Order: sequence, then C-alpha cells, then structure tokens
Amino acid sequence: MCSTFRPVFGVLAASLGLVACGGGDDAGDVDGGTLGDTSGDALGSDTSATDSTASDGGRETSDVSTDVSSDVSTDTIGTDTTPIGEPPQVTTTFTTSTTSFLGPERGWMQGDGIALLPGDDYTSFRAAGYTLAYAKVRLDAYRTTATLPAKFLTDFDAGFAKVRAAKIKVVLRFVYNEPGEGSTADAAVDLVVGHVGQLAATVAKNRDVIATWQAGLIGQWGEWHDSSSGLDTAVNRKKIIDALVAALPEGRTLQVRTPMFKAAWYPTALTDAQGFDGSAQARIGHHNDCFLADASDMGTYDTPVDTWKSYVAADARFTPLGGESCALFPARTDCTPALAEASKLHWSFMNNHWSDKVVAAWKTQGCYDSIGMHLGYRLSMTEARVTGHVRPGGILALHLAIKNDGWASLYNPRPAHAILTAADGKTLDATLSIDPRRWSAEVTSTFDVRLRIPAGLAEGTYTLSLALPDAAASLATIPEYAVQFANDGVWNATAGTNRITSAVVVDASTIGSVDASATKFVELK
Repeated sequence: MCSTFRPVFGVLAASLGLVACGGGDDAGDVDGGTLGDTSGDALGSDTSATDSTASDGGRETSDVSTDVSSDVSTDTIGTDTTPIGEPPQVTTTFTTSTTSFLGPERGWMQGDGIALLPGDDYTSFRAAGYTLAYAKVRLDAYRTTATLPAKFLTDFDAGFAKVRAAKIKVVLRFVYNEPGEGSTADAAVDLVVGHVGQLAATVAKNRDVIATWQAGLIGQWGEWHDSSSGLDTAVNRKKIIDALVAALPEGRTLQVRTPMFKAAWYPTALTDAQGFDGSAQARIGHHNDCFLADASDMGTYDTPVDTWKSYVAADARFTPLGGESCALFPARTDCTPALAEASKLHWSFMNNHWSDKVVAAWKTQGCYDSIGMHLGYRLSMTEARVTGHVRPGGILALHLAIKNDGWASLYNPRPAHAILTAADGKTLDATLSIDPRRWSAEVTSTFDVRLRIPAGLAEGTYTLSLALPDAAASLATIPEYAVQFANDGVWNATAGTNRITSAVVVDASTIGSVDASATKFVELK
C-alpha cells in the first residue's frame, strides 16, 4: 500500500506529489559497500512481513511521522547554494515476538563438557537448542611436563574446526583433573604459567569461536579451590591471572570463579566509563558454578553477600556472567527467586545439564523457557523513522529505537551495518559508528544516523535492514553468527539481516540536498 506524505514543506512538497509506497524485497549478503549479487531469498516473499498498518509488527505505518524537522539544509547541489529542505520521514512500528530462537554467545549452554578433539562432531548442537558449549580441555597428562606436545596443540586446533563446522561457540576452560574420575591434582605454578604461554597462539587463532575463556587451571575442576599444588594463594593466583590476561586474545574476556578474586586486583566494580574500554579490568567477568545453591551460592559470595552481588551486578553490565547450579535448594532455586536473581545479576548463559535436579524443577514449575529466552541479550526494534524518498546522492536519515528485553548486554565486540537492498537483491552496506554492546539490559536505546546515498544509484524502491554480524571476518558472512531481533516478520535467515522498512524510494525528482560526487553508501559523521 502507499502512504501520502504530509505537506510539511508546504507548496514545494505538495507540488512534487510525494508518496511513500511499499515494495522491494529483502535478500542478499553484505557486499562490501558496492552493488553485488546475492544468493539469499527475498524477505519480500514472506507474507507475514508485508507492508500494512501501524498495528502490524515490522510493517509500515499508514501515516508519516510528525516528528520531522522543517529546517533547511545549506548543502550544495553542484554550484547551486540555494538552501534546500530535506524530505520527511516515514514511521514504522514493530511487534515484539514472544517466541524463543537462538542467538550467538547467549542462552542455554550445552554443559556436558566437549573435549575439542579432532574426531568430534558437534553439528547436532544447534538443532538441540545451543549456540554455546562448555569446552573442558584436559591437561592431566601434562601436570609434570614443561612442554606441551606438538600433537596435543595440533589436535586442540583441529577441535576448534569442529566447533566452527557446527556454527556454535565455546566457553573455554583448561583443567588438570576430573574429581569424578578420581583425579584431584593440579600442577606447579611455573608449569601452569608455561602451559598458558604455549596455549596462547592456538587460542588466539581460534578466538572467533571462543565466546569467553574461564580462568580454570587451579584446583578441582579448575574452579579455584582445593589446589594440590598450592595454587590457591593470592600470589599464585595473581601469577596465573597475569599469564591468562597476557594470552587473552583481543576482544575476548576471562571469567573468574568468585568476585572476591577479581576484587583482590580491582576493588571497585566497573563504571560506565570503564565498560568496554579494553583494559584488563574491563575484560574480566565472572562465572558462578553454584547458582542459588544456598544463601551464599556455596561460597561464591563472602559476607556481606549483598555487597558482592552488587559488585557482580555492576561488572556484568559489561562482562559475561555465566555458569550453572550445583544443588537443589528449594528456598532459592525455585522459579521466582531464580528469575529475579538472574535478571538482577545480568546472566548471559547457563548450563542446562547441571544440576539436573534444579533444571528439572524449573521445567516442572514452568520457568525453564523464560530463563532460556532472557539469558543474555534479547533485542527488538520498537520504532523506526526513515526518510521515505531520497534523491540519488542524497541523505537517508534513520532513527531507530531498540529495546533489550534480555538480562544482559552483548559482551563481545560486534559491528552494526545498514543494508540497502534493491528489488533485484543487490545490496549496499554502510558500517555504522554505534556499539551494540551499549544497548543495556532491560532498557530501550535510541540512535540516529545519516547515510549518504551514492549519486549513481538507480531509481526504485529499496529495503533498509540492520545487520549485526560477527566481528570476525571468518564468521561475518555466516547468518547463524548474526544477531536476530525479536520482532515478527523482520528476520532474513539467509542474509542474517533484520528488515527496518521496504519503502525507501530513490527518486531524482524529490527534494533534498545531494552530493553529485558520492560513490559509496556511507554514514555521515
């Protein structure tokens, strides 16, 4: 359907007969800023996402936003310096989805403990509902060996290839024992530090499929207690954490077992200014392996417990919090306290295989699905305002409101792209100067961008989408690693994009300033 623009620019707008018409298909992969072919199916073929009225999710409204500036631009068209008004914007509203779906680096974690061996096959994990798996890499055989064998490192590297083939990521932990098998010993501190240094290159090579790295290494299960080698002292813990930070790949985080350990090095929790600043403090998060097991989560929190919870809650706005339960404790592990505490502390992922009794209780009481839906981020668009008609070489303005209904924010770097798709499926890609990690939990965030349209762009109706692909070049074009928004009818599973509107009309006869020399689709700073 078509929507008539209000004549906010008086006679000029009326004389041009500006009309916003739906149409155009969503399809295609990002093509590096130039028009290119796409193999994706068109979103326009999804009848659940056709343009209609304001009451339907992901569809055009029947009116144009009244929140349109009538200021004029002093940009020039060629040598003409006459001030020219910019065209008005069309408002789109969206319906929030109530269904569960997979998202990278969040949600229920397959927690049995994969070994990262070259012969393993993890391709069933996504179908079972996981984008994360706990990778427990055993170093038992090397407790007294200074040099890790080349074959071990080669096999370790090959194990990551299996993760990549499954289109998942791992929560990585190295351990020297498995108490359930009768082994409780760890290694001397100098050997541990040496092993970390030898593992660093392989970890860095495979950082694309590492969601976060748990400190591990010390004590039973690598959970930083009951060390047989005296590793659980302040001095030795600091030596090991320094080695881990030195080996930590850029853009990745560590997790430590209790907030008291991190506070020994950083007594004050992260502030807004420190969050995501790349410092060691900003890259150390938390894992809790006894969630709600008793009043202190089995020693996860010292007294006063609320003080340490507050520390974690502040930190986990910017770093990942994940882990598992370890025992049924009905006064605390019931659904009501579990939902409240996971929300308050900003949990990103949780093992649904341990404790089995706790997970079974959540299923019986009816909160299991809700927990899975809200672990980590859950982003949805609530409103968009987009320039309806734009001249070739003109400016496409975008205002977008995004709500995060999840308990946490994204914790790894992730770019944002505006994708403009023609009716034939060819695309233009503009990288946006926004950080999706700043879309905080249980908050609606807004941003405004101005995008320059290439002067040579053909007239026609285009679809504008938002893409949040993986930051790694190796995964950037794989849609399973992109973020899907929780809106009905906007997701293109082939391209990994979220449709904002299918009614951007490029029309040389419309009003607005142009840059006749513009050759790329770019954000104007």
